[in-house]
Amino acid sequence: MTRIAATCLTLLLLTTAASAARAGDTYYTCSYRVYENGQPVVRRVEYLESSLQAAMAKFEVFLDDLRAQGKQPQHLGCR
Repeated sequence: MTRIAATCLTLLLLTTAASAARAGDTYYTCSYRVYENGQPVVRRVEYLESSLQAAMAKFEVFLDDLRAQGKQPQHLGCR
């Protein structure tokens, strides 16, 4: 087997293994409202996580970062 073929096969196997490892995860969407130029704007953030609680925890960290930037996001929920 040539070096290129071996490299391609290795990459394919690694990609497949990574996909299988996340097979039990689900996409969750979390929404928040923030005001830009005096107008309310709703934004959504998507997470690939094993549970809704894990997605919500990451979303809370994200909202804390926005607050640290001086923004005042309003949590609208996750599903």
